[in-house]
Amino acid sequence: MKHLAIMVLVVMIFFAGCVDQSENNLGVMDDNVLSVEYEVYPKDVLPGSGGQIIFTLMNNGGFSIKNVKIFISNTFGLSITSIDCDSGDKIDGGCYFNKIFVGDEKRVIYNFHVPTFYRNDISPEFLISYDYFGQTLWKEPILKRENIAAVPSGFFKQTAGPIKVDMEGIESSDLQEEIIEGTIYQMKITVRDIAEQSQTTINKNNFKIKLTNFELYRDDMGNINCDFVLSGDELVPTEDIIISQKNLFYCLLKTKILNNIWDFGIIEINFDYNYKINKKIDIKIISKIGN
Repeated sequence: MKHLAIMVLVVMIFFAGCVDQSENNLGVMDDNVLSVEYEVYPKDVLPGSGGQIIFTLMNNGGFSIKNVKIFISNTFGLSITSIDCDSGDKIDGGCYFNKIFVGDEKRVIYNFHVPTFYRNDISPEFLISYDYFGQTLWKEPILKRENIAAVPSGFFKQTAGPIKVDMEGIESSDLQEEIIEGTIYQMKITVRDIAEQSQTTINKNNFKIKLTNFELYRDDMGNINCDFVLSGDELVPTEDIIISQKNLFYCLLKTKILNNIWDFGIIEINFDYNYKINKKIDIKIISKIGN
């Protein structure tokens, strides 16, 4: 979609990057909401013998983590003899936990056997996935006119989690520093993964934007200039968000005419996603004890 060409001279009304995120998280805690730790026992394994891979999954977030799965995706010749799923359910190659509560941890133990003819180290691969949700909340005062005194400050908040939706503020073609009613603004949203390479896709039905005292801007022909479409009273993507392919979105909005001299403008973004973590475990194979 085309973006507004005349918006060359812009003023950033609010820039999320300047906000101290440690004080503005919804749910706070660690962005790596599910920590995945592991150990191999024994550290050195003889051919023809066995051992254990012990995983510890811990919820470091501010909310419960749902539909947690861990399974071995590539054995590279390693023989898995049994799996202990703690309180979870066994699935093909691993375990499933319906929910891991805040601060709770689960242990998953893979008992393995190394073939007698193996002399090289083995690095089996595991995949961990879970369902989580996020919210971004942007709130700033909209004024009836400029220079109204005693107007409260706004704020920017977002949930902790590996997927972030950053609301980098709204931009106006005017030089005004306040947000004024009946004015056109450009909303800019960035969807990102705290990991360097994201495999995450957000279903278009699981990403919703709720506007308060904003509306979609329509030109004289009734056309909109937005990467989202209106569904009921919310904005939704036109297709699934594949973060590795497209993560920057724009939308032209217009502030509504107010009944009072000021009121808050609110942009609330809610999204659900399935997150995946790949783990490669190195198992050291020795020819004899002491090597």
